[in-house]
Amino acid sequence: MSGAEAALVLGLISASISTIDAAKKVYDAVHDAAGLPRAFREMAVRMPLVLAILRKAERQLKNGKVEESMLRAIHPLVEHCKLKSDKLSTLLREALAGEDASRFERYQKAIRTIGKGGRVRELMVGILTDIQLLAENRSMGAATEDQFEQLLHAIEDIKKHDPSFPDDIQYHQSERPDDQWYVSAAKTQLALDYAYRRNDANNCSVFWIRGDSEDVFMGSYGDIAKEANLPETLTGDDKLRAVRKWIECQNN
Repeated sequence: MSGAEAALVLGLISASISTIDAAKKVYDAVHDAAGLPRAFREMAVRMPLVLAILRKAERQLKNGKVEESMLRAIHPLVEHCKLKSDKLSTLLREALAGEDASRFERYQKAIRTIGKGGRVRELMVGILTDIQLLAENRSMGAATEDQFEQLLHAIEDIKKHDPSFPDDIQYHQSERPDDQWYVSAAKTQLALDYAYRRNDANNCSVFWIRGDSEDVFMGSYGDIAKEANLPETLTGDDKLRAVRKWIECQNN
């Protein structure tokens, strides 16, 4: 086994482990993941599997159990894995705001980065595919049968999902769908963040008015009218005015 080749491959694997482990710690530092796109949460779930296989491969190399022909075969795989890991780590550091940031600030930062070309799922699928090919070299002994099956399932599962946008944002046709996504996400997260912060205030109530359509909009006002015990006979503009007047009254 070539010492230089082994050292190079070992260095790439060790660097990938350090990079992915650091990226996982950056994610873990954001205690509330609910405000982040689903792709970030999916990525965090897959990272331990990737790290486990890379660490096993690292041990095999350190113990001198990998033939030179195998080293030549896995060299490009671990090199590609390292490059993708670096990109993913950079994306995470740019996207995830500090520990004290609000959920809206974290989401705004993350989605802006993705909008500029960051592709969390694509990078994660690429890393998982590299690891899958590494695990397919049975003589390397880097993965168990169960881990190999987990890899296949993870790749298949991630590919089923749409790009990294929140679960509750629905797509509507638009000349600039990206803008619609950003605006919808920003308004939704801003409202949720405000509601969360004001939830325990005795002198404050938060009402959710949906604007999907005129019927849905009027239905939301109707729900408030019921909560306020306003006359059921109110309709149309009369109901809107009555609800607004009730909300504006500080004694309610």
